[in-house]
Amino acid sequence: MPAVAPAGGADLEAGKKGGVPLATAAKIYFNSPAVVKQWLGHLDMALKAELLWFELSSTIYWVSVLEVSLITQMMWVWTTHTSDLSGLWIHIFHLFRGGCGLFIVFKLPNSHDLIKQKTANGDD
Repeated sequence: MPAVAPAGGADLEAGKKGGVPLATAAKIYFNSPAVVKQWLGHLDMALKAELLWFELSSTIYWVSVLEVSLITQMMWVWTTHTSDLSGLWIHIFHLFRGGCGLFIVFKLPNSHDLIKQKTANGDD
């Protein structure tokens, strides 16, 4: 890719902004239909990956919150109906599974953190 600064983006002299208009930069970058198709393919894959990452983390988060809250509520109900809900303790592992899920979700990096890390390393 050629190094093209958009208009108003680079200081050439004190008080003057240099660069090329956006339309010209687009013509330089996207000089053939094959290049445009390649860039659109990369954009499509990036958007699909980001949506998949978001769906994965949000599903784990909400399932974990649901498991922790339901087991907690059932423990409150158990305190009033101990003889009827003696089998509740079989499901106690859902509390630990929900806690592990929340731990995993909060340790997963966000997509913007991954991009920031990649650009900080100098990769494009």
